This record gives sequence, C-alpha cells and structure tokens, in this order.
Amino acid sequence: FSPDGKKLASGSSDQLVHLWDIGTKKRHATFRGHRSGIIQVAFSPDSQTLATTSVDREIRFWRVEADPDRNLWSERGSPLGFSADSRSLISVDTNRTLHFWDGTIGKESAAFELPAASATNFNSRAISPDGQRLAVVLTNGAVQLWDLRTRRGIDTFAGDTTLTNALTFSRNARFLAVADWKRVGQTATGTVRVWNLETRLANVFPIEARLMILEPPAVALSTEGQ
Repeated sequence: FSPDGKKLASGSSDQLVHLWDIGTKKRHATFRGHRSGIIQVAFSPDSQTLATTSVDREIRFWRVEADPDRNLWSERGSPLGFSADSRSLISVDTNRTLHFWDGTIGKESAAFELPAASATNFNSRAISPDGQRLAVVLTNGAVQLWDLRTRRGIDTFAGDTTLTNALTFSRNARFLAVADWKRVGQTATGTVRVWNLETRLANVFPIEARLMILEPPAVALSTEGQ
C-alpha cells in the first residue's frame, strides 16, 4: 500500500507491475519493462515514486502519476526502502553495503557498509516507513538498530540463536516484529517477537505453521501495530 492509503502496487511472475486505486477498486496503471518476475515493490514516503525489483535483481523506478510505459531509471541490487525525504532509494548488495540512490537523477549519492556480523539473507534487513531507521539481523540472532541520518548504531535487541528469517516495522515505526523459526519437513516452528522500540519490551508469540509454498514465510504488522 502507498503511505497515503490511496494506491496498492502488486507484481508477479508475468513481469508486470499493477497499480490499483483503493477508492474505485480499479486498476490505475500497468508498468512494463522488467525482464523477469517481480519480487518486491516499495513506495516512497510521499507516495509519488514506486520502486520495483525482479528476480534478476534489477531495480526500476516509476512516477506514480506519469506515463506507465516509461520508468525513470534502473539499477541493480535489493531495494529496502526510501529515505525520509522521499528523494533516495536505499538498496543493499551482496557485500553488505548500503547504497543511497538519488531518485531525481538516478545517481548514487552515498554508501556505507553494514557490520561484518550482519546476516546476508534477503529478509534480514528492514527500513522503517519514515525512512529514518534501519534494522539489521546479526549472525548471533540479535537485531541491531541504525539511525540512517547519522549512520550510527543506536540499539541492539536480543534474538534467538537460530537465524532470524524476517523482520518488519509497523507503519508508525514504533514497533519492530522479528520472526525466527526452523523448518522441519513442511512445518515451520519458532517465535515472533514484537518489540516496542520506546520501552524496549517485547511480546512473544509462538508460531507453528504448515508451509504450502517453498519460499520462506514472511511477517507483517497492521497499520497501528496492534
């Protein structure tokens, strides 16, 4: 969903990205240009720019209200989210380096390396919806919180010694959900910890689910984080 709640973006293996109008429940636009299946979509905080990435790690940038047959520019990597001012998309490469791309000109504006102890799986990093904080899973299962404005680590939350599979911020950026589990056959068992980033207290929920697909499970929070 776009931050202003007016649009929904979806992508699939047909290499197309669809933009839906929430009010009318009709398709608003279809973006074409990717050469492999879509695996991630992300809106900028001002809801005006959409970033999409495909299986071949190509990132494309689109203006929501512009010509759907023209993307702004494309790059390579795994996008995480946008900066707070909506100008920069933040992506990560296989060397644990964060890249900041200026969405207005399509050029890299800054980069910095994540801790050497950070995990490398795709779901082991998340950026808060306001673009101000980054959560990074460490190899010991802990989650480290970074301030993207100062590019400094500001807090660490304990985790399970097993590899954390997914994490996400609530829309208001007050909560962080961290899920860790292990797979036994077609069953996933583990826990979800929902951290209050102000009080540093967590609610812990056990999980056990039968997996119907081969991809790893994901975790999501409702808008109010409840």
